[in-house]
Amino acid sequence: MNAPSPSRIAAVFPLVAGVLAAFAYMAPWAFVAAKPAIVPLLVVIMFGMGLTLTPGDFLRAVTRWPVVLLGVVLQFGLMPLVAWAIAKALGLDGPLALGLILVGSVAGGTASNVICLRGTSV
Repeated sequence: MNAPSPSRIAAVFPLVAGVLAAFAYMAPWAFVAAKPAIVPLLVVIMFGMGLTLTPGDFLRAVTRWPVVLLGVVLQFGLMPLVAWAIAKALGLDGPLALGLILVGSVAGGTASNVICLRGTSV
């Protein structure tokens, strides 16, 4: 039996993620049992992605420091400000506004890292 190619997996990943997200929204009780596994699975994913880094990757980050600095400023400066503006526009306050601002600060997240990694290997 032939295994699916990485490019095929990368092509269907957004569809599978969207279907699972919609199902989780409609039937959250079906996913409650998986809650304790979320953090360990994220650790495994991030560790596995870290193992793909080469010394050249670190060298590129050091030699292209202006681009890295721009990314940091946009991610932790502009993105939270935009999230704050959206929270104000929607009339959110307290925990909801704080949650939106926090998500705005970490919008990269694990899923986008995995998608970017898959995109470079296709």
